[in-house]
Amino acid sequence: MAESDQLEEYRLRDAGTLRHLERLQLAFPTAKRQREALWVLKSDFSYAASWDGRLWLGLVRFGRNIERRFGITNEVLILYVPYYDLQPRILSALDAYKSSLPAGRLADKQLLLIHCPDPDADAKLESWSPSLGFSAVRLSSVGTIEEIAERLIAGLVSRLSSRNLYEESLAVTGMDFYGREDILRQLIFELRQRNVCGVFGLRKSGKTSIIKELGRRFQGEDSGARIFVLRDMETLPTDPSLVESRLISDLRASFLVGFRERGIRTHELANLDSNEIGPFRRALEASLSDCRHRQVQVVLALDEVESLVGDAKALASEDRAYVPEFLGAIRSLVQEYDNFNAILAGITDATVERGQLYGRENPLFSWAKPFYVGGMKPDEIERLTVQIGSRMALRWSSSAHTVMHETCRGNIFLHRTLAAEVSTSDSVSRSRVVTAEDVASAIPRWQRKIVPRVREMIASTRRHYPVEVEMLETFASDPATFTELSNYYLDEINHLYELDLLRDEATGTILGPLPQLLSQFQQL
Repeated sequence: MAESDQLEEYRLRDAGTLRHLERLQLAFPTAKRQREALWVLKSDFSYAASWDGRLWLGLVRFGRNIERRFGITNEVLILYVPYYDLQPRILSALDAYKSSLPAGRLADKQLLLIHCPDPDADAKLESWSPSLGFSAVRLSSVGTIEEIAERLIAGLVSRLSSRNLYEESLAVTGMDFYGREDILRQLIFELRQRNVCGVFGLRKSGKTSIIKELGRRFQGEDSGARIFVLRDMETLPTDPSLVESRLISDLRASFLVGFRERGIRTHELANLDSNEIGPFRRALEASLSDCRHRQVQVVLALDEVESLVGDAKALASEDRAYVPEFLGAIRSLVQEYDNFNAILAGITDATVERGQLYGRENPLFSWAKPFYVGGMKPDEIERLTVQIGSRMALRWSSSAHTVMHETCRGNIFLHRTLAAEVSTSDSVSRSRVVTAEDVASAIPRWQRKIVPRVREMIASTRRHYPVEVEMLETFASDPATFTELSNYYLDEINHLYELDLLRDEATGTILGPLPQLLSQFQQL
C-alpha cells in the first residue's frame, strides 16, 4: 500500500463533520495546519462544534500506533481557546464539555489537547495538571507541519511521564481495571444463578476494585433496570453497640437513592422509624416487590465485612447477635425475591465459612460461595504493567518483565509498588524504557520501603487468622513440625493456600510472595 493510501485511511470523510471543521478553521486558521500535522501521525479530527460562540470543541482519533504507544483507548478532546490569558476555569469545565458531546461519543478521561494563544500556556498547564486530575497538552501552531507533529508527541511524552500511575491506591474500574477476568466471570455467573458470593483476600489484593468493576458491568447499559448498592463497612463505628443502628441507617439511605432514581416504591423505607434489622427487612420487602413487578434487579454489595463481623478475638469473646440476624435477613430476602442478590467482600471469610457466629448458626455457612483473591497470572500482570506504562509514555523490555515476575511472583501489591519505584529512577526518567538492569537496581531501595508495609499486612491478617499465621511462622522456621501438625489443622492450612500465603510448586510447598519477602529479612 502506498504511503498516501495509508494516510487516507485515517482521514475524516463525513461531509457534515467536514463542514464543521471548515467553520472551526475560519475561527482558528491554525487548525488547518494542525490537522495536517495530525495526518503526519496517521490521525485526524472526528468531530468539531462551537461551545459558546468563542470556544470550540473537537475530537481527535489517533492512529493505532499512537494509541498503543500512549495507552489511548478513546477519542481525545481538543479545546480551542481564543483567550491570551488562559484561566483554570476553562479547564475545570472539562466534564461539561464532555457531556455536550453527541450520544455514544466518549472522550479519553486522562488526556486533553488544547490550542491557546497565551504565551504562558505551557507553564500554566504543567502547573495545573496535577490538581486537575488529567493531563493537558498544548497543540503547537508554530513551525513546519512535521515540527508541529513532533512537538505534539514530545508534549504527550512530557506530560504523561510526569505521572506515576503505578502508585494508584484507590479502587479502579473500567479502562483502569486490568486482570482478574476469571474471578469476574465466575462472580457474574454466580449472581445470575442467584448465588450469594463472598470475595476474600489480604489487604491491597484488589478486592474493592473487583467489587466495583462487578457493579459497573452488572449495571452496564441497562442501568435503569439494575440497581447496585455498594456499602463500605469500614466507616461503621468501632463500638459494637452502635453498629446495628448505623448499618441500617446507612443501608436505608443508599437503597432510597437507588429506588427513587428509578421510581420504585419507597413509602415503607422512607417512613421507617426504627434502625433495627427486622423492621428494615420488612420495609425493604415492599420496595423489592415493586422492583420485581417492574423487572428491576437489585444487588447489595458489602465491602470490608470484617468491620461488621469483628476479628478473631471479637468472635471468641464478644456478643454481636445482630451479625447472624443481619446475615439471616440477607438470606431470607435472596430466597424470597428472585430479583435480589448480595455479595460480601473483606479479609475475613467468617461470614460464609464459619459454622457459628456469636452463639448462633451462621445462615450463610455452606450456602454462600467463597472466592479468594490470590496472585495474578503472568500474562495478566504483564498486560497490566504494559498498559499502565503506556499511559505514562513508558515501555518495558521483555527482560524487565522477567525480573519483575521473579521478584514479585504475581502479587499485585508487590508488583505495582516495585513498578512505581522503577519508574522514578533517573535512567528510566530519561529514556522512558525499562530494562532488566533498571528493575534490579531498584529492588534494594524498594525492599527497604516495602518490608514494613508488608509486615503490617501480615499483622492485619493475624487479627483475623491467628492460627493460620502461627502455622505460617512454623512452616518458615520448622517445616518438619509444620508437616506433623498439618493433618490437625486442615481448614487453617487451606486458608494459607487460598490467601496466597503458601503455594504448591513442583518442588513442594513454598512461602507465598509476601511471607517470602519478610522471611528474607528475618521479619516473619
